[in-house]
Amino acid sequence: MVEPITKKGNAPFPLQLVTFWRRSKPGELGKGTARTRLLLPSGEQVGKSAEYQVDLTTFKRLRNRLGFNMFPIVETGVHEFVIEVQQTNESWNEVARVPFEITVQVPATGSNGEAKKSQS
Repeated sequence: MVEPITKKGNAPFPLQLVTFWRRSKPGELGKGTARTRLLLPSGEQVGKSAEYQVDLTTFKRLRNRLGFNMFPIVETGVHEFVIEVQQTNESWNEVARVPFEITVQVPATGSNGEAKKSQS
């Protein structure tokens, strides 16, 4: 049974988001700033966006890895990482969304408030 979240907080949940960038045309060089934002199921952004440089002037491909040690648990449902890119003072352009679902199961408790042991 899935229960609604009654207390918001951060869960110790190691997570890595890997983005892969490549030149859209083999001979075309590309350089810009990328950012990743986390959207809650309600559409609200949580936390700060992570910005990083994407430089494809030397190499044709680039992987970027964002690491998280804690993860904000605010709402259940489908969350999305939104990846955007900006080239020289232009507006941000969305290039990808990575959805994932968070469900929370609260353990059943006994009369003393301790978690019940599962019966095998």
